Amino acid sequence: MIVLDNRTLLVAVSLITIGASIVLAFLWRIRPKSTGVGHWALGITLIGAGSVFTVARGYIPMFISIVVVNTAIVLGMQLIFHGLRIFTERKPFIFYDFVITFLTAFLFYYFYYIYPSLTIRTVLYSFLVATVCIAIVFTLVTDNNRVRKKSSHPVAIIFGLFAFFHVMRGIMEILYPNGKAPLDGGVAETILYLSSIFIISGLAITLVLQTYSILESKFRSYLLAMEHSASSIMIVNRDWTIEYANPELIKKTGYSKEELFGANIDILHPKEVMAEEMPVILQRLEDGYVWRGELKSLKKNGELFWELASIAPMVQANGKITHYVKIKEDITDLKAAKQKIHHMAYHDILTGLPTRTLFMQRLTDSIASAKAHNRKVAVLFLDLDGFKAVNDSFGHNAGDELLKSVAQSLRRCVRDEDTIARMGGDEFLIVLNHVSDKQVIANVAQRMLEAIETPLKFNEIQLSVTASIGISMYPDDNDDPKELIKLADKAMYDIKHAGKSGYRFYN
Repeated sequence: MIVLDNRTLLVAVSLITIGASIVLAFLWRIRPKSTGVGHWALGITLIGAGSVFTVARGYIPMFISIVVVNTAIVLGMQLIFHGLRIFTERKPFIFYDFVITFLTAFLFYYFYYIYPSLTIRTVLYSFLVATVCIAIVFTLVTDNNRVRKKSSHPVAIIFGLFAFFHVMRGIMEILYPNGKAPLDGGVAETILYLSSIFIISGLAITLVLQTYSILESKFRSYLLAMEHSASSIMIVNRDWTIEYANPELIKKTGYSKEELFGANIDILHPKEVMAEEMPVILQRLEDGYVWRGELKSLKKNGELFWELASIAPMVQANGKITHYVKIKEDITDLKAAKQKIHHMAYHDILTGLPTRTLFMQRLTDSIASAKAHNRKVAVLFLDLDGFKAVNDSFGHNAGDELLKSVAQSLRRCVRDEDTIARMGGDEFLIVLNHVSDKQVIANVAQRMLEAIETPLKFNEIQLSVTASIGISMYPDDNDDPKELIKLADKAMYDIKHAGKSGYRFYN
């Protein structure tokens, strides 16, 4: 039988492992997170380095070519095993990794320097590599992930063959020890090196294909999730050009897929949003943070709606931001409901006028503004005369209609910058901003009295009431909002005791 030059075969193994490690290193670089591919690349690199130093045996110290090289090759197999544990999402056997590596170094040192035996070293190397290969096969065949399991079978077969050839080599060395070093020839070594060429080539290819298969499966799952998501999802590049929009976004905006893809994001937002909001959002994204907030959006038909948006930068493995992903929820109805609830909390349900809480806020603001600009503010406390008689005589429906009519009449008597509030029952509070003198306030109070005295027709019934108004002023009477209301209330009761239907300033 022709025995091939084992040194030449080892050179071929070295070149193939170096090429495989380069391919896996590139694959590791493009992965966004740790998946074990880096361990594969490093493991195959160590195997290749070990093969190179084996070729150089006779030209380098024997400690390196015997102890270091064999330990490096076994460690390389261990790293591949470690990477597969990570890839299959299992806990790595750290103790097992260290034990095998240190055991290899110790045994090769012992059987070379203390008890020299080439046969034992050959058997030892074969069975150590076979042990790691069997552990790899066990890890792959017991993986419960259906997607990974399909692509794991070819890898398991290759490692199983690798283990088989090393076991056979060890058995042949036990049965037929020839006392020759691996580079000095031998059918078993030749077969092993030939098999290594094909197995390592196939290993690199299958590992890459397995990774690609998993990536493709995950990509399909992610794509299906986005396609069937009830949220609007969009991916844009750094120029804000739309590269992907899911069906929900297409349905929500009314644009077709062809109209959106390749268009700028500004077609989905009003100009003021693009001018004011987007620069702030872009700065946060460029800093590597996620932006969350409310955005006013635009449909194809020009209809405006509100969205709660989350925009995140897509950071590649090299740290560069290439795209932004935008996930949005339509909150138009929710926002309208919140506004309605807020309005109900601060406005009287019957008349629509502000409540006491909102009135106090506005009065406080009015006093602060008047203080800053050296102006005056008037507080009017208005109570209806004869309202109880209307309720008792004609019912609460009549009373409610009368209150609504009074509220409308009071609105017509003041400016937009003034505030009218219903305190409850038949009491109202009014704040007049930036008044110049008492005569102006008196004129407003008189208009209110005349407007309220106008009879209201309800179910063919004439409803008539009058009003008593008490007035206090900032800063003439006090500068505290609550005190000003108390003083106006006191003035109102003074006019009631004096005969009702009139106004009076606090004195």
